[in-house]
Amino acid sequence: MRRVALMLLMMTVVFVGATTVAGRFPAFDLRRDAQAQEATPAASPVAIPEFLQRVVESLRAGDGASLAALYTEDGIYEDVQSGTVLHGREEIAAFITQSDAIFKDVELRPVRVYEGDGWVADEYVYTATEARSGARLEIRGATFYELEDGLIRHSTDYYALPTAKQPA
Repeated sequence: MRRVALMLLMMTVVFVGATTVAGRFPAFDLRRDAQAQEATPAASPVAIPEFLQRVVESLRAGDGASLAALYTEDGIYEDVQSGTVLHGREEIAAFITQSDAIFKDVELRPVRVYEGDGWVADEYVYTATEARSGARLEIRGATFYELEDGLIRHSTDYYALPTAKQPA
């Protein structure tokens, strides 16, 4: 009985609280004047941390050594989809050099970047041309970076293979 009384009391408070001075329910008042939402300002470029700009430049140049230099000596690069886990600058540099032989015209365009204390998350669009076939590739993905003293200690890359396509 107490529960029923308590529920009725709560419903009454909500009912009375939702009623305006004029006696209408603002949440359900279909007579209210509709107001247009303010226009969204023109999209501005994404603010990119300096290390991430250097990642973009290194990938564009196919420069494995400069990319690997952004990692700590024992840094880890993890590609979740392929199951690849690279340890240390030497393995990371070799991987980028090998990738550069397969893909040309590489672009990594950050779409959104989130930063915290010691970490950065980057949502991106990766485009490249497969060297052998000439097919253009576009992949959406995200990379999570753990940073230590301004260097990448661990990066984990996620991307959606089904979105790989030739851009129109």
